[in-house]
Amino acid sequence: MKILQISPRPPDFPAGVEIFVKKLTKSLKEKELVCDILTGDPKYPSESVRTISGIKCIFQKFIFAFGGVNFEIFNTFKTLIKIGKNYDILHIHSFVTISGLQALLYAKIFRKPAIMTIHGNLKNPIIKNQSILQTLKMYLIRIYYNLLGKMIVGFADAVISVSKIDLMNINKELFCSRKKNNYWIPNCISLKSKLPNFTRKYITYIGRLSSRKGFDDFIKIMDVVNTKYPKIPILIIGEGPLQFLIDQYKTKLNIHYIKKVSNEKIQDFYCKTKLFVMNSWVEGLPTVILEAMAYEAVVVSTNIGGIPELIIDKENGRLFSPGEIILPAEIICYLLENEIIQKKYVQNSIKLIKRKFTCRSIAENHLKIYSKIMREMST
Repeated sequence: MKILQISPRPPDFPAGVEIFVKKLTKSLKEKELVCDILTGDPKYPSESVRTISGIKCIFQKFIFAFGGVNFEIFNTFKTLIKIGKNYDILHIHSFVTISGLQALLYAKIFRKPAIMTIHGNLKNPIIKNQSILQTLKMYLIRIYYNLLGKMIVGFADAVISVSKIDLMNINKELFCSRKKNNYWIPNCISLKSKLPNFTRKYITYIGRLSSRKGFDDFIKIMDVVNTKYPKIPILIIGEGPLQFLIDQYKTKLNIHYIKKVSNEKIQDFYCKTKLFVMNSWVEGLPTVILEAMAYEAVVVSTNIGGIPELIIDKENGRLFSPGEIILPAEIICYLLENEIIQKKYVQNSIKLIKRKFTCRSIAENHLKIYSKIMREMST
């Protein structure tokens, strides 16, 4: 079986979708399947074939990006005309992109089995204090959903969602009526047999520095925590429009700031983390939470999207509502005072990963769906 994964960016791009596609592709290759990636990136604007992280990556001609969305115009369709016949299945991981729509059109016209994975963000609320660009992007996505959502999911032979709640909301949010071949397969993580022996001291934030990710709320929470634990080390990794808040608070808070960290080096920072805090207003099933769990950091997070599928409040972490400041600050202070509770949450997180989120089991579930869709298409 030959599978072409269609991803917004290449597997070395430090974002949740691309990390998932890399792990899935590697796990499928371990089962001796041919599995390549079709993608685009401004670093490689011309058509080319490159090997990244041991994976064959086919780069289509890159046009431009707006608000984090790639616009390949008709390049994906043209590329698939050339190479699509070499693959048995197209697996699309780019729902809100022009490339995903083109891939589904190609699959429909040429009767190629096509599977689409929704990686979250079916709900796109307008967040107060977010940038004008981000607000415009959200309105464009809503228009995209209204005009094309039904057609897009209708073209897919199977739809996979990494989050149960998004799977339940597909018909409502995308104005369609899918009744079969809808599946829940979550993100995955590989557990290390042994972790680096670093001192865990940081309260850590990893992600885009934006209002949608709740970075402004994170800073406010840490400002409250700082009144009880002055100069507690805070690690922030990411870039974004709210980066100015770091300069604004750097004399008051003990902030260690890093703009970018490679996927290979990020584990060291997780292993230096005592508490991992996520304040996002919009998520699917965040890879960063799975990574924090796997690297034995305690997670404190908002309770939106698929996060409650990963964190069960007071069992393996703590949850709070988006926009809350005092409650998460109190939770953080409580956990800092209770190492026994921290240890309990870490142990329960590892058990949960082993039970539901290993890369091996996720690859096996995908393989079952690939085989089923191919059988259905051949009859």
